[in-house]
This record gives sequence, structure tokens and C-alpha cells, in this order.
Amino acid sequence: MSPHNHSGRTIRSGRGRPCPIDDCRREKDGDCSWTADGEQVFCHHARHDIKPGHVIGDWAFTGNTEDGRCAHFVPHRERNNRPHRRTIVTPSSKGFSDPNPDQKPAKQERPSITQLELARCTPIDPTPFIEDGCIRTIRGVENCQLVCTWNHSDFQYVERWNEPDGGKTFMPHHHNGICWKNVSGEKPWRVYRRTWDTSIRGLWIIEFEGEKCTEIAESAGYVAISQPGHIHSVGLIVDRYSELVEMGCAGIIYVTDNDETGERKAQQCSEAAVQVSLPFVAVRAAAISPGIKSKGSIDDVDDPSDFIARAQQLALDELGKPQTSKGRLWEDLEKLHEEAKRLMGMNPDGSFVCPPQDRYIELREFAKDLGLHLYPDEIRRVVQEARAALAGSVEMLTQGMEIDAPEETWLWQGVLMKADSNMLISLPKVGKTTLLIAMIAAWWNGAQSYLGQPLVGTCPPVVIVGPDMSRIRWMKLLNRFGLAERSSTGKWKLLGPIKGLFSKSESIQLDDAGLARIGDLASANPGGLFLFDSYTKLTSKLGLKESANTYAGPAEDVQEVCAPHSITVVVLHHSGHSRQGEGAVAASRGSTALPAAFSQVINLTWFKRKESKTDKRVLLETEGREEDLQLLILQNLGGWTLEGDASEQLEALFKQEQEDKLSDAMADVLELCRERWREFKRTTRKDVVQHCDSFKDKDRKALRTLRSLEGKGLLESKAEATEIAFKPTE
Repeated sequence: MSPHNHSGRTIRSGRGRPCPIDDCRREKDGDCSWTADGEQVFCHHARHDIKPGHVIGDWAFTGNTEDGRCAHFVPHRERNNRPHRRTIVTPSSKGFSDPNPDQKPAKQERPSITQLELARCTPIDPTPFIEDGCIRTIRGVENCQLVCTWNHSDFQYVERWNEPDGGKTFMPHHHNGICWKNVSGEKPWRVYRRTWDTSIRGLWIIEFEGEKCTEIAESAGYVAISQPGHIHSVGLIVDRYSELVEMGCAGIIYVTDNDETGERKAQQCSEAAVQVSLPFVAVRAAAISPGIKSKGSIDDVDDPSDFIARAQQLALDELGKPQTSKGRLWEDLEKLHEEAKRLMGMNPDGSFVCPPQDRYIELREFAKDLGLHLYPDEIRRVVQEARAALAGSVEMLTQGMEIDAPEETWLWQGVLMKADSNMLISLPKVGKTTLLIAMIAAWWNGAQSYLGQPLVGTCPPVVIVGPDMSRIRWMKLLNRFGLAERSSTGKWKLLGPIKGLFSKSESIQLDDAGLARIGDLASANPGGLFLFDSYTKLTSKLGLKESANTYAGPAEDVQEVCAPHSITVVVLHHSGHSRQGEGAVAASRGSTALPAAFSQVINLTWFKRKESKTDKRVLLETEGREEDLQLLILQNLGGWTLEGDASEQLEALFKQEQEDKLSDAMADVLELCRERWREFKRTTRKDVVQHCDSFKDKDRKALRTLRSLEGKGLLESKAEATEIAFKPTE
């Protein structure tokens, strides 16, 4: 902010002395003031609708005062828009500068470009530099002076501040809808370009480092871009280049500054261009203009048009060279994939080459050594692709392949889909975990079916990822069904198909390390059954919100690491109290993106617990890509038993709920129908009018009521000689 101080006599606004700022012109009071020498104006209120450098009439806005009470303006002065450019002196063959720099040799003829066409635009003058800009302390450096402001969009701009020692600081700003903030903000930054209205379809564009160089190229009539310097990462550049590809850009000529930083930025842009299949040629400024100073570019030459033409010719020469290899980037990516496969390999003694929790760290360091700058998601993708390759997976099925697609789609007929993703949902303490453990125990002991539903094939190896319960609770539950035993020393041992168990003591999350561990277990137990209990515990430290679509991300990651090994995934999750009775998918707590990520959803709900606390029957219902199933089951010490026909029970429950909602008049009609049917007499509208006081002389109302009860499934009708007669459905 500008300091609210000045020297010399001030003049106050008043009648006949309006404020000099055109969109204020205040004269009703003395709230505005200006210095007698006409060098400063302090307008009566702070301005948040304009940015420093904005010109109103003859005055340029420099910022608000430190106390936030006034807007500060200084006179706007025109200046030569282009900064001073010194003459570049090419070293002589003797190693010394030319003693007669003014006697320049004739300029070489500009090369003809016919195969690589650059996008052109109407020349635009560069943004003027600010003379005598305000002085502030910027990032701990005192006496920094504002030099220029570049507008990236209506809600983003960048300031350049010159430091006393010759250094430069660039300050990004964004508007959050209320005021301007001195940070980059959450909204994405596009490439810096003032020619968005100019078509680039089928044309190349030239890219520089920094807004100043971009504007110099624009002043020469070329469409040019640059990256925002404060957020210059490969992932963000990919997004910006994707926008250019959508606009039809044919390619980019990147002019690399004459320093190490320039080379590094060019490499980042090259990697991003590869990812969006955008032709990209980097040309060093030193190759365009030999003898250019360190860190030099187009702002250090006399003729920008000639500089761009030579860059264009060098790019054309580079494109004309035969491609003898895939390129260094692709070779490095292949090395990275091979290293990922090596890290997931096994030593001769059966141990891992690299522990699962360390693989991402090792692979990230390996990528850095190759000069690759990858995000964590990109590292994770490399690991997943390597894991799939080791498992023999293919990217796509083609006509020439012999495709293996087993007929058996069920592990537990109608309940669990084989080699697919299943989610089991219920309120806490209904019996999700017990149901699965009881089924596994029965299967392991030779049962061919459970709860009336066939068990397909033999019991597979089972891995339990269960941080929802402590170790002792797991051991007691498994022991109850013969899947764990206690030795004479007091120690526990897993039995039968249980190949591994993670309890609350063996903490695991569905993060990179946890997914790597699960992937290794899947590789060691192909065709296995993996239980995850519960999803909430397994994602509790990942910072995900249940209401967000991203909440399903870890579930999708689990499916991806398990799919190459034909693992049957069963994830246990809690339902919400408010969603009971809305079906299996709707019952899931949190975002519906989570159940949508699974092929089969199984829901357990109390059947009539609200009506009777002693009724412990549970309704099992499924929703998925196969036929839905409904079972009425009951838990006991030996496991679960099947309790009657669920469809009949549900129909009776539905009728009872419908009957409970009836009005008094409709209830009277239903009771009349039941009384008459006990004598095997059907009921007509005339009977209703005769016996129900609410329907005296109301034939049409009586018939509508009978029809309404029929629509609710409580009555059924039959056409007789002259009337339609009704009887109860039960």
C-alpha cells in the first residue's frame, strides 16, 4: 500500500474545487485532497475495483494508502514503451570485442520460411513501464520500486518490482470476488497472451520466458505466449498446452533464455508438450543471436522481427533432421518403467527387492536422477502400469487375441460377484463382518451353499484388511468359526483359508504404501477373496470428505491393483440412518459416487426392529449388474440361518405400512370389506353407502375409495352382473 504522507501544502475538495479524479469529482465536502504541486491526489475512499497502473484521465492509480482510507494517484506520463536495448557486439575471432561497434557488418538476408508458418497478429505496443513507481518493502527487501503491471485476465495480474541491487521480484495478484489478494489464488492461470481473438488454427506460435519478451514479439506482429513464472510446473503447463491444442495450434517454437534456468524451463515445457502430442522445438537464444549476454533473449536485440525469423529457420532445420530414436524423454520413461518392475520383483530368498512402503520414494528419486519432474499421481500411475505388466495384463483386447472370459460370474450366487468389486453396507452392529466370516468358514468346511445360495467352486485364499477391529476381537471372531486357534502358550494362529490379517494394531491405509502392500498380496494370492473392513477406517487419514466425489478414489485404486490378479474385493461400509429403506445403493453413507464404483452392492437392514426390539431378523438385499436378491436371515451363535420367504414377508410389511397410512374413512371401508368376506360376500359401492356413515348418498365417492384401496394392494375387484365387487387381498 502507498504511505499516506506527503510534503508541502495540500488543497481540500469543496464547492468549486472538485476532486481531480474523473470518476469521483467530489466537491460537497473536503474528504479528497491533493498537493499544491499537483504530483499526488488522495481520493476519499480506497479503490478495490482497479489495479495499480490503471489510468483515469490524467491520473495513474498506484494503490491504496497503508491505513486503507484513501486511493493514491500520481500524474500519468507517457514514455517510450520499449525498454532501452543495447547493441549486441559479437566477439571477434581474436576473442576481443569489436573495437568499432558502430561499424556493423551488413545484416544477413532473412531466411525464407515456407514449411513452418508462425501465427501473425496486428502489432501491439508493449505495456508501458512505470516511471517513478511507488517504493515498498517486498518480501523482506526494502526500497523495491514498481516497474510494470501485466494483466493476465480480468481477475489476475502480475507486478514487476526492481530491487536496489538490480534483482527483480514478480508479485502475482488475484481477485477473490471481493478484493485483490497478493497471491496466485485457486483459479488456473492461462499462458500470458494478449491475442486471444487471433486464430492460431494450423499455425505455430512462439514462446518466450516472461511477459516482457512476449509483448516485444507481439509488437513485431507475432502471436506469442509465456508461462506464468510463479506456477511453472509440468502438470500446469500440460493444462495450458491442452487449451492451445483445442484451438488448433500446430506447434510451439520455444526460445530458451541463455542460462541454466532457461534450459530447465524448456525441458519442463517439452515434457508437457509430449503429454498433449503438441509439436515442440526448443531453440537457444545464443544460437539465434551469437554473443548474446547471459540470461539474454529477444529483449536484448535490436531487431525483434529478425530475431524471430532466425528462430523460425533454426526450428525448421531441427524439424528437418531425421529422427533416429524415440527421443530422450521417451527413453527415460521406459527406464522408469523398467525400474518400477525391478523394485516390485523378488529376491532369490523370497524377500522383496524393495519394501512396498519404500517403492514410491525410490522411484521418485530415480525419476529425479533422470531429470523427470513427476507428480505423485504420475508416480502412482507408473507403479500401477508396472504391476499390471508383471501380471500379464494387456491395454486392450484385439481381434488377434484368444480372450479368456470365464462363465462363472459369482463367488456366492446372487450375493458376491467373482473377481469383481462388491460393497457390503449396513448400520453398525447389524452383522456385516460376522456374515462374511460365517460364510467363509462354512465354505472351507465343505458346504456347497450358504443361506440357500450356492457357493461356486472351492474356497479361495482369504486376506482380511480390517483396521476396524482390534487384534483380539478378530481372533475371537475367527476362533468362533474355527478359522483361528489359541495355542498352549496363549498365542493365536490363523487357520484354513485365512492367509493374512491386518487389524487395528497393524495399521494400514489406502494410500500409496497400503496399495503397494495390497498389490503384492494380490500377486501372491491370485483369485483370492479380499475383505476390507471398514472403508471409513481405511481412508480416515487421507483427508477425504464423505460428501465429495473424490471419496470413491481409494476404492477405485484398490480395484485397479487387484484386477490383474482376479481378486474378489468386498468392502464393508456403514450406512446412514436417514437413508434406511431406500435400497442398497441409496443406503450408503456419503457421496453416491462410492457405491457407483462397485459392481455389486449388498445391504443389511433390521427387518422389524422398530416395531419389536426382540425381532432380530435382518433383510439382505442386493443391487448390481445382475438380478437383485432379497433374503430374510437371522443371526445365532452358529452363524446365520434363512428365515422364511423374504418376498412374502416384504409384501405383508408393505401392506401393513399402507394400511397404517389410511384415513379413518378408508379404514372403515377396508374393515367392512373384511367383515363381509368372512361370510364370503364381496363388497360393492352400494354396500359402502349403506353401512358407512361417511358415504351416505355418495356413490361416486364410495367407488373411488374402493378403487383407491385396490391401488394400494389391499383389495382386488371382480366385475359382476351389474356392479364391480371387491374383496380383501389376504
